[in-house]
Amino acid sequence: MNKHVNEKPIRQIASELTDILDQERNALITGDYATVNNLIDEKRCLAEAFERLVAPTDAISAQIEKLDEPSAIKLQEALARNEAMLSGARNGIEQARKRLAVLSRKSNEVGVYDASGDRPQMNGGSSASGRRA
Repeated sequence: MNKHVNEKPIRQIASELTDILDQERNALITGDYATVNNLIDEKRCLAEAFERLVAPTDAISAQIEKLDEPSAIKLQEALARNEAMLSGARNGIEQARKRLAVLSRKSNEVGVYDASGDRPQMNGGSSASGRRA
């Protein structure tokens, strides 16, 4: 973790975290998952520093007051937006994975059509069945 993050005022941490979330959003929109992955550590570091500053202690109550409402709302909206986008991306990847698995299974099936147009399943036996060299 970056030791300098602990020394930053809450407004700066909130601003940097919002910027990271904007970068993450843009990467999600373009499907740049490598960038999303590269932002994880920095986002985690800033989020942890932010959480420490907003923890309920008297020593930091002055810091909380320094975070203005528009900044807090912008950060909250960015977090909610990215959470929904990450969830959607995760669901999309899972659906694609399932579809690829189905297509892979189907490509491995051997089938023929009978006279009525039905496709009965064939038992996959040995490819050398009934043959001798």
